[in-house]
Amino acid sequence: MARLAVLAAIVATVVSGCALYSGPCRPVRETVAIGLTNPRGLARGPDGALYVAEAGTTEMGGKVTRIDRDGRSSALLTGLSHSVNAGVEDVGAAAVAFAGGEMFVALGEGSGRFAASVARVGAGGLELVSDLHRFEAEVNPDGKEILSNPYALANDAPRDRLVVVDAGANAILAVRRDGATSVVAAWPDGAVPTGMAIAVDGSLTVAMLGRYPHPYQSGRIDRVDASGRVATIVRGVSMPVAVAFGSAEDLYVLEFAAGMRSMPRVEFIPRSGRVVRLRGDDRKTVVDRMNYPTALVVEPDGALLVSVNGALGTIGSGVVERVTPCLPRRAVA
Repeated sequence: MARLAVLAAIVATVVSGCALYSGPCRPVRETVAIGLTNPRGLARGPDGALYVAEAGTTEMGGKVTRIDRDGRSSALLTGLSHSVNAGVEDVGAAAVAFAGGEMFVALGEGSGRFAASVARVGAGGLELVSDLHRFEAEVNPDGKEILSNPYALANDAPRDRLVVVDAGANAILAVRRDGATSVVAAWPDGAVPTGMAIAVDGSLTVAMLGRYPHPYQSGRIDRVDASGRVATIVRGVSMPVAVAFGSAEDLYVLEFAAGMRSMPRVEFIPRSGRVVRLRGDDRKTVVDRMNYPTALVVEPDGALLVSVNGALGTIGSGVVERVTPCLPRRAVA
């Protein structure tokens, strides 16, 4: 078992009473895990540990890592299916979810039996639950090119199903634990669904990355109701890749980057990712200048976990940050 260092809090600015403030305040940022390789999905397990899906690299393949509360890490799965998209972006293990006492992994496009699939982690290793590429070839929900590249995975416990965001297929799919797979919603406009959060009413709030070349603020947030109807609820966000609910009033949006640039080379703008908090018509930047963040989890105490250097990274360059946001002071009756 390897040990991931639990670093002392790296605090940009600490303001006393930051969680409840009436004036300017900056969030507290701590690095809680290092040594990861293109970390994508984050999930708290029933044991309280943090599970990280790592896309990995061609040399190492994809990986799933468990990090306990003391920062100790262990590699649960290694050498998972992996590919390189457009010659630059590593694609592999994308997300982790827990349902019915079992662990499930969404794996991105690539080669091998488990590429573009949802798999169960069994005693003997991975067990195929749903071949998403095969489903895409047979059903093709968006009616476009046959592509499957899952990005997010969540347990929809009240409906006894897993919900998968297949960014390549431009669709959200429901996967039962027996493998039965169906379409929840699809986007023929090619807006590329990425992250997702399940609301208490069963609706899905979905981050829509936007079409290439991803102009500034060309992304959006859509809502999918229980019947599968889609409505846009937020516009003017940049390359959103994750959403998460805070309080009943707050929706957090994770932006991967502000867009693309052509100089000095064609690339996503580095260190331009950020977390935005939406509350009604109010929109506040919680933390910015993040380098290619890819996943977001809201902790019970209101802190945020964000995977950083989650794409286009080198071996071991990925980290998980814990961000304690500044929350507005609530009026006291």
